[in-house]
Amino acid sequence: METNTPSDQTIKDAVFRLLSYRLRSQAELIRRLTEKGFAASQVKQVVQELVNKGYIDDRKFGMAFARDQVRLRNLGPVIVRNKLRGFGLEPELIESTLATVYEEFPETDLIQYWCGKKGIFSVEGKSAKDRQKFFTFLQRKGFSWDSIQLTLKEIAEN
Repeated sequence: METNTPSDQTIKDAVFRLLSYRLRSQAELIRRLTEKGFAASQVKQVVQELVNKGYIDDRKFGMAFARDQVRLRNLGPVIVRNKLRGFGLEPELIESTLATVYEEFPETDLIQYWCGKKGIFSVEGKSAKDRQKFFTFLQRKGFSWDSIQLTLKEIAEN
């Protein structure tokens, strides 16, 4: 008697096809494969098997993704944290990943990059509207109010 359930190998092939494009989190793979019509229980079993074999690693995925967001797009921790949450990573993993990445790429350096890019070397002498516009821009890039103020104060002192 034949059943209409796909074999584990079919699911593995689908996983490897998705992984061939880029690293992915466990939760993302499970979501994508169940959207394709595979049974959730079977998908979870196959994904767990691949995790145990080292083909899927949320820690490596989180680090690679966060580093790329910071290195290539100069984003702050607020945005990167939200993006990592969207991939279903554990909160502890997200926080340890952010700590590691922002130790490697300090927030002050990233904010200074944006200051240089925007041609703002001091907010002194700027109108309140221009200062607020720049602060809002930096917040949209994912930086906290405290980090922005601290960095701009350092820039003004130098």
